[in-house]
Amino acid sequence: MNRNFGGTNKIWLIVLIALVCETAAMGAVILSPVSVTSSAGENSSTDGIARTIDRSGLDSPFLSGITDFDTYVSTNPIHLTNFSLEWFAPFNVTSSTLQFDLGQVLRVDRLAFWNEDGSGMTSFTASTSNDPTFSTGVTSLGTFFPADNPNGLNYEAEVMNFPTAVDARYVRLDAFHNGTNFAFAIAMGEIAFSVSPVPEPGAFSFILASLCIVSKRRMRSR
Repeated sequence: MNRNFGGTNKIWLIVLIALVCETAAMGAVILSPVSVTSSAGENSSTDGIARTIDRSGLDSPFLSGITDFDTYVSTNPIHLTNFSLEWFAPFNVTSSTLQFDLGQVLRVDRLAFWNEDGSGMTSFTASTSNDPTFSTGVTSLGTFFPADNPNGLNYEAEVMNFPTAVDARYVRLDAFHNGTNFAFAIAMGEIAFSVSPVPEPGAFSFILASLCIVSKRRMRSR
C-alpha cells in the first residue's frame, strides 16, 4: 500500500507543480478599454474620444483580451494619420483628463500608446482606482512623456511601463500639450493596456497547502 500511495503522491506533485508553472507562465494580453470619457469633450469635426479605444486607425488591429501583448507590439503596428480616426479636443484646448474603464478589475502593468502626429500629448500623469470617481484607492503611476511624432506621418506604438503592476478597473490620464509643434488642440490616436487576470484569493495558498499535505503523507508512508 505504501508503494501505491507513493505513486499517487508523485502524480499529485506533478499536477500541482504543473498548475503553479502554468499560472506563472501566463502572458499578458492586450486589452482595449470598454469605455472612455474626456473632461475636455471633443472637436465637432472628429468622431470623438471613442476612436481611441476602437482600433479603427491601426494598420493591424488586435483581438482585445486575446492577443498576446508582447507578440502584438513586436510587429510594430502603426496608426494611420487620419483625422477621422483620431480624437481631438475642441480648438485651443490643450489639456484633458481621460478616464478608461477596463470592464473589470485586472492586473495592469503597461500600456501601448499611439500619440497623434502633430497635436499629440507632450506629457501625462497616470493613476488607477477601482472607484470610478477616483475618490478612494488611487494609485499614482507617475508622469510619462510620449514621443513627439512628426506631423503628417503614420505613427508607431510606444510601450510605457508602470513602476509596478496594479490591480484596477479604471485608468486615468491627466494629459497636456505644451503648445509646440502643430498643436491647435490636444489629440491622440489609440491606447491599449497589458493585462492579466488577478489571481483568485487563496488559489496559491490552496496549492501550497496541498503540496504540504501530500509531502507529509508521503513521509508518513515511508
